[in-house]
Amino acid sequence: MPTDANLTQTRLWETFAAKADDQQRLMVRNLVDGAGAHLDLIRDTFPAYTLHNALHSVNVVKLMGELLGPRIEEITALEGAVLIISAYLHDSGMVFTDVEREGLEQQPRWGEFLKEHRQAELSIHEDGGVSEHTAEWYCRWAHPERVGEYLRTLGDGDLRWGPIPIAAEIQSVCESHGWDAGRVRDDDALKTSFLAGTGEDDEADLRFCAMVLRLADILDFDNTRAPAAVYGHLGLDRPDSPREETSAAEWQKHMSAMGFRFPEGERDRSYPLRFVALPKDPGVEHGVRNFLKVIDDEVLKCARVVHGCSRRWADFALPDAIGRGDIKSDGYKYGEHRFTLDKDQVLDLLMGENLYPNPYVFIRELLQNALDASRHREVCEHRIGNAAFKAEPIDVSTWTDDEGCQWVRVDDCGMGMDEEIIEKFLLKVGQSYYQSPEFRADVLRYAAQGEREFVPISRFGIGILSCFIVGDRVEVSTRRVS
Repeated sequence: MPTDANLTQTRLWETFAAKADDQQRLMVRNLVDGAGAHLDLIRDTFPAYTLHNALHSVNVVKLMGELLGPRIEEITALEGAVLIISAYLHDSGMVFTDVEREGLEQQPRWGEFLKEHRQAELSIHEDGGVSEHTAEWYCRWAHPERVGEYLRTLGDGDLRWGPIPIAAEIQSVCESHGWDAGRVRDDDALKTSFLAGTGEDDEADLRFCAMVLRLADILDFDNTRAPAAVYGHLGLDRPDSPREETSAAEWQKHMSAMGFRFPEGERDRSYPLRFVALPKDPGVEHGVRNFLKVIDDEVLKCARVVHGCSRRWADFALPDAIGRGDIKSDGYKYGEHRFTLDKDQVLDLLMGENLYPNPYVFIRELLQNALDASRHREVCEHRIGNAAFKAEPIDVSTWTDDEGCQWVRVDDCGMGMDEEIIEKFLLKVGQSYYQSPEFRADVLRYAAQGEREFVPISRFGIGILSCFIVGDRVEVSTRRVS
């Protein structure tokens, strides 16, 4: 199968081809041809997703060239090869065979997925099995680290730079598009001087390549990946399930998008990037603008990654802002109109006498929290075999300090909190740990093991915030029981 002409006409391919020898060009051609056919199978796993086939790969290669801009001539032949190959292979893990899809619960990372996404565990219980939504969720989550599955289907000589195998390095770059940007900056697998000293065009900054890949991937946001005919064929114009509604929203965003416009000529340390779109619905435009915020955040993170690249690329310029001026609302006037809450007024309402006629009701709130923590620990201790465990009694004490301030202290020997629970639940009004997927998944596991059910009692009020009805300082000392 001949290499896609759309690829060979890109600036990145032309630059790579001019620097590479015949064997290197043939190696990359063979890889992208095979990968292109493989990527067509993604539709079997993700039938309603926007296109992740070879068209997406070519778009990523084009965007890599746009990001490199006038400095594209500085890439080595090996860096060009790594970039092009990773553009085609980074989503190869999205292909799951029929056998793999039917046996997801036997996948090696299934347990890790459920531990990280407790809502998925709850969905399996509520749905009576692994639904299509949960299956897609897992496949999407696992795909970056499944690149190795595809690489292992290649022959021993398919991924070599001269005599040197480079499959492990390609795998690291591809997998990194699913990593946190901080890991891209710090992980030693992304060598900044791979094969340095072996030849003028045989050196590659893998960290730089990984950064370019993740940016080009997220910048592929236009209507080429969402053909209107396919949208209608999939029935997404008439969604009849939450899953289809989510897919339809993604397609509509892409269908309205016309992509990014890079500046011509030399670039300063940072430069503006224009985005063009013609949305026909305010909801679609809201989705587009929200996604641009995600891209803004990713560009900012990648700017920090650049500082960890080799000296050749440490001063590489990235966009500093995405201009929204070319988003043209079609048939309506768009505005960021939303209901807002006056924080001070809401706090007055929550903590005033309308809700709590007795200002000392905060003691009830603290005791409820302490009782729940103690009972929760008893259930957990019994679960691991400590059948005789009984939490220590809750202790309440008061005293006046040297400055004349009166203190109330509540001590319990319950489950305690870690930093994540404090940030996600304790410090957020209206967020209860006992209503979270993490806790509800634990309850399901207790029930499966025959443990008595734990039902929390602290389900009304505003918890620790009620302390500020009468006090102006709260101290919390806690440690999570593992």
